Amino acid sequence: MLPVWFLFAAMIGAKAPAPENANEYLVHTADPAVRRAGELLNRGEASQALGILEAALPRHPSDPGVLLLAGLAADRSDQLTVALGYWRQSLRLAPNAALRALLEDAERESAADFSWERLESEHIRLRYEGPAIPQDEAHAILAILEEDDRRISAQLGCSSSEPIVAILQSRQQYLRGASAAEWSGGHFDGRIHIAWTSGPEMRRALAHEMVHACLARIPSGSSPWPAWLQEGLAQKLSGDTISASDRERLRQLASDSAARRSRSRLVSPVPRASGGCVPCLARRRRCALR
Repeated sequence: MLPVWFLFAAMIGAKAPAPENANEYLVHTADPAVRRAGELLNRGEASQALGILEAALPRHPSDPGVLLLAGLAADRSDQLTVALGYWRQSLRLAPNAALRALLEDAERESAADFSWERLESEHIRLRYEGPAIPQDEAHAILAILEEDDRRISAQLGCSSSEPIVAILQSRQQYLRGASAAEWSGGHFDGRIHIAWTSGPEMRRALAHEMVHACLARIPSGSSPWPAWLQEGLAQKLSGDTISASDRERLRQLASDSAARRSRSRLVSPVPRASGGCVPCLARRRRCALR
């Protein structure tokens, strides 16, 4: 069984999870090349993984799991058209409700993506929607992303031999493609997606998603970093703060919750559910394999 997982998003408007486990798809393989591709994907090196998988596909022409993996590698390499092709082949070989939902979301994203202009820096590959986004704004955002990557990588210790892909869209196209809530400003699904706005909110959104991109490049074993850790670090390192009134309210809620737990233990113990999974905050993960 291949231990592979993928962070999906800031996802807000994430691709749909597998029904049995919100963080897993199952891929069975004894091929060491496919296993190697999974390891590379977990380190954020999707282009290398895609090359390995495309070389392995002639050995597995009818394996829906390898095709699914190849689609994920292509998606994270910012080759969505290629990814759609692999996922459609996989579905023709084996119906999969979770992959069908993933495909439908990717098709919607593709139809709304007019981010054809490109800029690159040492660590960032930016696509942006011109002329909706002025070129000087795109250059400024690229510089911010590069700065955030250096700062956050130094703080968290993440690294990759491949650039981070970031996609900058007008708010209208972002919301269309991501099917996100109206308040959503960005998400990470192996690539950073950002809705272009002006003001400090934009800067915080860029840093927030960069934290998710950084954590995706740090090995965490057979499962992704927990959602509470990801969100806490993303908020902390992007400069989010809590007002004094909200902090007091949180203290009161925590106190009330502790009191309720104490009372419940005096009445009767409640057994912990077995086999359950912790839901992702704001559905911020996209999909995972194991």
